[in-house]
Amino acid sequence: METKDLACATSSASSKLIHGGLRYLEHYEFRLVSEALA
Repeated sequence: METKDLACATSSASSKLIHGGLRYLEHYEFRLVSEALA
């Protein structure tokens, strides 16, 4: 059960990076990417 929860949390973080992070990276906003993943 805990492993599935961890996988879900990891997936959520990956989704944030994909949806928001790439947009920030286009503008070299690396600080905002790290904040989005925090």
